[in-house]
Amino acid sequence: MTKYNLALKQILIEECLSARSVHEVALKHDLSPSLLRRWVKGYEQHGAAGLIAKYSHYDAQFKLKVLQCIEQDGLSAQQACVQFDIRGP
Repeated sequence: MTKYNLALKQILIEECLSARSVHEVALKHDLSPSLLRRWVKGYEQHGAAGLIAKYSHYDAQFKLKVLQCIEQDGLSAQQACVQFDIRGP
């Protein structure tokens, strides 16, 4: 079971998207701003599916593709996670 359910995540994301800052919403709900920011980015990129817990093992070829993209495009680890739908920093 996840610590934060999908409905709660969606409510918090809607708060962030309706002109409140991620930092302000995170403080109000005692959350890490980086966690909330990751939810918002995942939601923007993948919709509600981007908020559902996903447990996967990635093969070496996929990992190499992600690393090459990070290096070539200058992505941060968090940006790569959002782009490749990876659920972790």
